[in-house]
Order: sequence, then C-alpha cells, then structure tokens
Amino acid sequence: MKAILFTLILLSFKATAADTIVYGEGFSFSLSVPTGWVCDCDGKEARALGANVLLYKKGETWQTAKALIFIRVNTPKDDLPSKHLAFDEEAYKKHYPDAEIKELFLKHPKYSTASALFQRPSGTSEYVVFIVPVPFVERELSVAMNLQKGPADIDQIKAYSTVVSSVMWLGNKTEEVKEKSKKIQH
Repeated sequence: MKAILFTLILLSFKATAADTIVYGEGFSFSLSVPTGWVCDCDGKEARALGANVLLYKKGETWQTAKALIFIRVNTPKDDLPSKHLAFDEEAYKKHYPDAEIKELFLKHPKYSTASALFQRPSGTSEYVVFIVPVPFVERELSVAMNLQKGPADIDQIKAYSTVVSSVMWLGNKTEEVKEKSKKIQH
C-alpha cells in the first residue's frame, strides 16, 4: 500500500464556523463546518446516500459538488477502526479491481482512527477516515470525502481535515442532547 502524507496544518487548522450538533436515533455528535461550506444535517438528502450528514461548498448542491464530505454513524461490534477499514478496502477492491488504495495519515486528535485514500483510474478519489470514540460506545463515525475528478486540492483537504479533527461524540442518548441543545439556544 502506498502512503500519502498530508503535511498540512491538519490539526491546527480551525474552522471559523460554530459547532453544529447532529443527532438521531441512538447517537449525537458535533462538528465544525468549514468556512465556505454548507452542512445538510436534516438527514433527507444524506439518507439517500446512506449517510447522516453531507457537507459541500456554498453555491453547489450535494448532487453537483466537486467535493462531497459525508459522515455516517456505524454500529461496529468492536473498537478496531483498522479492522473496519480493511473490510472496506477488500470490498472496494472486489467492486473496483483497478482501484489503488493508499495509506492516508489523517488522524483525529482524541479518538482512535484508521484512514485510506481510494483512487480509480477514472479519476474518482475517496478519502475515508473511521473514527472510534474513546471510551468505546458501540458507535463509530465514518467521515469520507468523494471527488469525481482527481485528487483533492489544498482547500478541499483543509475542509476535510477540519471536519475529521472537529468531530466529537456527544452520546448515545439523543433525548439528553436535545435538552442540552435547547438550553444552549435559549
């Protein structure tokens, strides 16, 4: 597996947007929306892609976005993100035998992670990071960025790394998080 090292300011790059709280049945987490990006957090569009959240640049739609970041909450049986990534790699190679998978050195500052870059000769690139909250809560976040043409540019990488490094697990008890967010808003 070839390695890709992002020598960006990955963890020091900070979004100027306020944190966004996302919750659904049995999960809640927050993230920072990168400046100049839109977060579809209502679930309608995201569900169509098997995700919980979609992010894309202002002025685009999720259907026309050059770079689409999506977050999905998974329910793994263990806290081994590298095992989950290996499963994804195997499935991707079966579906796209011509794909190249490269190691991606993108980490979360607090949680256990595993990451890779999937590239196809057609130009499609997908950056994937599995994030397991510590302590293990029987949930995992998959944060991916898909580009239909070529690898990500520096601004797309900054936006993606902002999302990856800002995700914080808030809990499995949705009602508690809803109450806390109401108190903050009032």
